Formats: sequence, structure tokens, C-alpha cells
Amino acid sequence: MMNKTAQYEEVMTHLRELLDGETDEVAAMATIVCELHHTMGDS
Repeated sequence: MMNKTAQYEEVMTHLRELLDGETDEVAAMATIVCELHHTMGDS
């Protein structure tokens, strides 16, 4: 089982791949969502 930091890094890596070439606003929103998920933990 991965720890939360490893999970966060994996999610961020996938989002960066998905958002490659997208606008800065979309990338910023995705970062905020990831940070919220990381802060709140698993639900």
C-alpha cells in the first residue's frame, strides 16, 4: 500500500501528463484539487 505522499506524487504525475499543453488555468485548478485531496486524505 502506498503512503499518502507517494499517492499524491502519482496523481500529480498523471495530471501533468493529461494537462500537457493545456492552459495555465486548467493546470492550476488541477493542482488545487490535488492539494485538497492530499490535505483531506482518503475518503
